[in-house]
Amino acid sequence: MNRTTIASLIIPTLVLTGCGGSSSDPSENPSPNPQPPSNAAPVAQAGSDARINVGDSVTLNGESSSDADGDALTYHWKLEMLPEGSSLASPMGEGAQIEFTPDVAGEYVAVLIVNDGTVDSEGDSITITVDAPAPVAVITSEFDVELGDKLTFDASQSQHVSEDNIYSWRLVSAPGESALTSATFDVESDSPTLAAPEFDVVGTYEFELVITSTDIQSEPASFSVKVSEANIAPVISELVSDDELTSGKIVYLYSTVEDNSDEINYAWSFTSTPESSELAATTSDKATFEFVPDLAGDYTAQLVASDNELSSEPKTITISVAEFAPLGLNVVTSEYLFGKVNEPIIVDFSDSISPNGEELTYNWTVASGPSGSRPSITRSILEKSWTEFTGDKAGNYRIRATVSDSTGTSESYLIRITLSDDKLNPFAVTAHKSAVSLSTGFTLNATPSFDKEGEPMRLIWWPNDRLNNEKVNSQAYAAYGDERPVVSVNPTVPGYYHYSVVASGKESQGVAESVKGSQIHVYDYITPIIANAGNDFDVVSGTTVTFDGSKSLRLENENVTYEWSVISRPYNSTSVLEEASSLAPKLLIDANGRYVVQLLASDSYGIQSVDHVTIYASGNAKPVANAGEDTTSSSRSVELDGSASSDSETSSLSYTWQVISTTSDFADLPTLNDPTLAKPTLLFNDDFTGTVVVGLTVNDGSRDSDRDEVVVTIE
Repeated sequence: MNRTTIASLIIPTLVLTGCGGSSSDPSENPSPNPQPPSNAAPVAQAGSDARINVGDSVTLNGESSSDADGDALTYHWKLEMLPEGSSLASPMGEGAQIEFTPDVAGEYVAVLIVNDGTVDSEGDSITITVDAPAPVAVITSEFDVELGDKLTFDASQSQHVSEDNIYSWRLVSAPGESALTSATFDVESDSPTLAAPEFDVVGTYEFELVITSTDIQSEPASFSVKVSEANIAPVISELVSDDELTSGKIVYLYSTVEDNSDEINYAWSFTSTPESSELAATTSDKATFEFVPDLAGDYTAQLVASDNELSSEPKTITISVAEFAPLGLNVVTSEYLFGKVNEPIIVDFSDSISPNGEELTYNWTVASGPSGSRPSITRSILEKSWTEFTGDKAGNYRIRATVSDSTGTSESYLIRITLSDDKLNPFAVTAHKSAVSLSTGFTLNATPSFDKEGEPMRLIWWPNDRLNNEKVNSQAYAAYGDERPVVSVNPTVPGYYHYSVVASGKESQGVAESVKGSQIHVYDYITPIIANAGNDFDVVSGTTVTFDGSKSLRLENENVTYEWSVISRPYNSTSVLEEASSLAPKLLIDANGRYVVQLLASDSYGIQSVDHVTIYASGNAKPVANAGEDTTSSSRSVELDGSASSDSETSSLSYTWQVISTTSDFADLPTLNDPTLAKPTLLFNDDFTGTVVVGLTVNDGSRDSDRDEVVVTIE
């Protein structure tokens, strides 16, 4: 509150008078009857007029009032006039100073009378003009609405307003597509509330309010209205399942929900399951519903989607699940093999499955070949699980392979081999995990691809569309046409992802020559059973080896058991697996030759997974090549480092480096300054950008290592 002090100032004047030269001293002419002196009336001084606003106060100051006799004064203030509507009363107060607070606008007349103890002064008045303050516009409505909503602007909390105020509402700006303009919405009203215009498009509308009181205007109050799409109930347009439906295998149900909300809630449940299934009460709040069918039969799942305000109509999907086929005796090898005339081809049966963990017997015969051909096929009592096939004529051969166990059960498989006199196609080979978590993504890896004649190749990835599964297909296409040997993919939906890598050589000029397909299972909150027996390795006979199954999946499940078995070994080996039901069993390699060890993982529902590891034992262990870490550089020369290669029996190794594949034109291939060095330099021309794969093989004087690869990227 403002306060104003009003005061007056009186300057007394002394007047001297004389009469000739005579004396005026009464003592010289004393009166015989002296009169008492007369009392002069005091003079009130109320101060100057004042002008203030309603709500402010003013101090009325009568201290300049006077009395000629010097008598002490008393002060009396009263209101002589006040505006209509004022509730103030008179008298106003006593004292030289009083504080006055008017209650309404208008003119107030205050009168001051002073008294010297005997007589009152004449009244002295001042006029106090009180102005109404300018209105203050205040908007109190909520202005975050949807298309079609009705909105009322509310300025009823504005300050310093009265019934005769005028409220002026004006549209300042609107989204460009709106038909609303400042010309179509410029409204004056005597009410503090007003129906807002009908908003016709999504966006932000800016408004302004000015309140006028008599001839005083408020400052403009600016406000905005944010208009969003009207909320509609979610609509489930589609439910689909993956096309791999077998009891014991994770099933994924995918939803497509149409909604204009940023957040959708999912509620999955079963409306029917096969009789005796334990899944009837299973629910999920994920966009993708995943479950493991425990019985064969029909499962009907229902989804309801909501956006926290509205819910969709329920939508159902019924899937038919086939009976889970337990693992049986099975011949596992490549169905198609390619080679050159008179050059051996390895046919490997090491991944054949022995469901009971028994040792397997392998037999093979040449079923057919080109007319006049005399092919050969080896048989070894030290390496029972593989054979070398050599054909003497170009054309197509067929080998019938049979595996059997001690019970007399057997299984046969037909292998097709094509031999040529011409240059062979390059071979596309993949080396990535078969199952990964959705949270980690996965890496496609074709660096082990090779060309038997040492020619460089180019690689390209193609996703394979899955039936009725656009959710997975669209995610898989992140790698579509990628020519890098190693490609990272980060899907956002779980499922079974299928890819092919195509390898083409220089002579094909980009025509596909070799295709390798693979599946990556991307799981989310249900972990599949995946047995992982580790990588194949070489040892010196007489060594006790420890196997490692710790990279198997669903290790934490108490219902999963693990069983290791030796299913193929040299004829003269008699050693026994120790701790065969653990993840780290031991085996004495007691003879030279090839051992195949099988890891079988099973759960209480009979779901199984199998993996194999091959150990080759000899008097001279195979050396291990190490081509170093993948690298990225902008230099035209990159030093490779194979010095970490090793051999358990010697430190004397020879090195052979080779450019395996490139993303560039073959004409731009880099060269090695010396491919026999442990640390050669890879040289690039000035125009090269892209990726090359360089392979390293080391030799200990009698055996070559497996090839190791390094990926070099030039930016």
